Amino acid sequence: MSPTGRTPAENVEEARYHVQFVVTYLDEPATQVATDAIAMRLSAALEAISALPVEMRDRVCMGEWKEMWGMRNRIAHG
Repeated sequence: MSPTGRTPAENVEEARYHVQFVVTYLDEPATQVATDAIAMRLSAALEAISALPVEMRDRVCMGEWKEMWGMRNRIAHG
């Protein structure tokens, strides 16, 4: 169980759920609303991925997890 109370499989499913919305939003006209929706869904997907065990994150993200998470934190915290 992760700190969120979800199993790794549930966290992976949540991340996929948010990414599916990102793909849908990419087909929308480029508006501020669509851009904000994409950013929020990507953030939610990364949050779900962050709850996975480290070994699983490293395997799933092919070693790029720390770089992706660091980029998200730099963007979020300016």
